[in-house]
Amino acid sequence: ILTRNRTEEEGSLTDFLSRLRTHDPPLRRIAGTAIFLNPGKQTTPLALRAEVKHSHIFPEKVVIVSVDSVSISQVEAADRFKVEWLGEGMFKVAYVAIRLGYQEKADVPALLALARKRGLLERNLDLEHASYIISRMHIVPTDAPGMHRWRKALFIFMARNATSPITHFGLPGDRTVMMGSQVGV
Repeated sequence: ILTRNRTEEEGSLTDFLSRLRTHDPPLRRIAGTAIFLNPGKQTTPLALRAEVKHSHIFPEKVVIVSVDSVSISQVEAADRFKVEWLGEGMFKVAYVAIRLGYQEKADVPALLALARKRGLLERNLDLEHASYIISRMHIVPTDAPGMHRWRKALFIFMARNATSPITHFGLPGDRTVMMGSQVGV
C-alpha cells in the first residue's frame, strides 16, 4: 500500500524531466552536485520534485542513486554498477544503480567514488562536496481500505523506528539533507 501511494506521489521520472524545459516560472540552475537516493529510475525522488516545485531550482549536476540488495553474499565488480543518462540538454541526470550482496556495506559515497574511478561517471563530478538529499516519508494513517487501523498503527510505529538512511547508506551527516513528504497508508 505504501509503495503504491509513494509511486503515485513521485510520478514518472521521464515525464518530470521532459517538463522541466517548460517549467513556469523558469528554473534557476544552482552550482554544485546533488545526489538523490531513490528506489529506482521509474519514479522521481520526492525531494527533487519538492525542490523544483517550491524553490524553482535545479542543481547543475544531478545524480539519482538506487541501492539494490541481492541474494548473494558479494557482487562481482563488473556487475556492481549500472549507469544511465536520463533526460536531455540542461536537464540531463545520471542514474546509478548499485548492486550489493547481503554481506556488503552500503557506503554510497565510497561506491560513487569507485564508479567515477572506473570511468562510469564524469571525472569532474565533485563527489567530495556533493550534497546528499534524502526523501523522508512521514507515514500517516488514512481511512483507505486494505489494512486494519491497528495494523496501520503498528506499521507506522515500526517505520519510525527504522535505521536512519544517513547511517545505513554511510552518508556524510554534514552534507546530507532530509526533505519530508506525507504519504498515507
